[in-house]
Amino acid sequence: MRFRLLAIPFLVSLQFSGNAFAVTCHSLGTVGGTVISSSCTEASWSGPSNVEITSGTTISSSTTMAISALGPLARMTLGILTNNGTITSTNSWGDPTIYANYSNISGIINNSTISSSGSFGTGIMIDQASTIGAIDNSGTIISSGTGSAGISLGTFSTVSLTSLNNYSGGTISGVAQGIQNGAYSTITTLTNDGTISSGTYGVENRGTIGTLINDAQGTISGTTNAIYRDWE
Repeated sequence: MRFRLLAIPFLVSLQFSGNAFAVTCHSLGTVGGTVISSSCTEASWSGPSNVEITSGTTISSSTTMAISALGPLARMTLGILTNNGTITSTNSWGDPTIYANYSNISGIINNSTISSSGSFGTGIMIDQASTIGAIDNSGTIISSGTGSAGISLGTFSTVSLTSLNNYSGGTISGVAQGIQNGAYSTITTLTNDGTISSGTYGVENRGTIGTLINDAQGTISGTTNAIYRDWE
C-alpha cells in the first residue's frame, strides 16, 4: 500500500491509495494506518477502514466536535471505530463529542471513555439519514452539561441502528437522557447489562425501539422516568 504524507502547518493528514481510511488531526499528532496512537485535537473520520484509538490516547476539542463524520448527501461508508482511549469535548455549548451524519457506519465500540461537558452536549450523536450496525459499550459514555444526553439518535432526520448493547460494567449517562431515541430513529434491539442513567429520563423514546432487553444485572434509571415514551 502506497501513501503520501501531506505537510500542512498545524495539520497532520495521511492519505492512502484506494478506499483506505483517512483521518485529519488539527494539531500535531501521528496517525499510523488505521491506528490512532498519539493524542490530537479534533479528528475527521472519512473512510471505510476500521479505526482504533489506543489506550492512553486522547482526542479532544474545546471548541467543536472531537470526532466528526460529516458526510455528503450521497453518504459516506465508514468502518468500525473502536475507542480504547479518551474522546472528549469540553465545548461550553452543544457540540457532540462524536458526531456523524449522511453516513453508513459499521459500528462504534467503546471500551474506555467518551465524554461531553457542554450544555446540551452528547457523547455520541448520529443523525441526518444515517445507518449504523451497532453501538457496543463496555466503558463510559457520559455527558454532564445541562440538557445533555449520553447517546442521541435521529433528532433531525432518519437514523437506523441495528443494535445498541451496553455490556456489564458499561455506563451510559446524561443529565437529560441516558439514551435519546429521536422521532426519526429506529433501534432494532437495545440490550442493557450495565447502567443507563439520567437526571430526567434513562431512555427517552420518541421513535421506534423494536426490542428492549434489560438483563438481570442491568439498571435503567431516571429521576423522572427510567423509560419514557414521548409521543410527538
